[in-house]
Amino acid sequence: MHRDTLLITGANGHVGSLLMQGLQWPGPILGIDRKSGTDSRVLVADMAEIASLPLDGRRVALAIHLAADPDEAHSLSELVQPNILGNECVLRWCAEQGVPRIVYASSCEAFMGTAGELPLDAAYAPRNVYGCTKVFGEMLCRMLHQTHGCHSLALRLGAMLPAEMHEQLSGDPGYESIRVPEAEFLQVMQRVIQYPWQGSHEVFLGPLDSTRLPTRDSLARFFGEG
Repeated sequence: MHRDTLLITGANGHVGSLLMQGLQWPGPILGIDRKSGTDSRVLVADMAEIASLPLDGRRVALAIHLAADPDEAHSLSELVQPNILGNECVLRWCAEQGVPRIVYASSCEAFMGTAGELPLDAAYAPRNVYGCTKVFGEMLCRMLHQTHGCHSLALRLGAMLPAEMHEQLSGDPGYESIRVPEAEFLQVMQRVIQYPWQGSHEVFLGPLDSTRLPTRDSLARFFGEG
């Protein structure tokens, strides 16, 4: 069976909607989200239910896994279902279905406990439990690459907020140092889905001119340009 489908979880969220509408893909684009929306291509379900959905994993060529609770103030008891258990269900399902490539939305929050500019080889330094759950996700991607052979890319994303939240924080130096402009994000993601990468990778993705995150060097290394 020909693998021609792009799968996006968290497809009705702010970032997921950007990708559902903005990415150019030669085959079908399907989404999953626990909240309903207006895009008929999105199945409404909890991530833990992915194995029971009317979705043929044998047709998925690439999965972009965004679904998570992004609230940095939430406790582990609030994050464990969406960010640990649901996350494991999606990534393991992809691996067991033989999905060749998985893009996982990690976060710069796994590193923001360290002050100053982060190096490419920065050690994990979460400043909240949310950041800890993203470390777990990265480790899971590495493990599934080793055990199942699926290629993985963990995107250590900076801030991508809806318009109303962006307006509240606009001008704050800390926010601006990690804010990912939507146009830049779409350009990078279009390259990611077209570039024939293999292996297991982690990439920092903040603003291209960031003084906090090593975005340019990180992307250059991934795309073989540095």
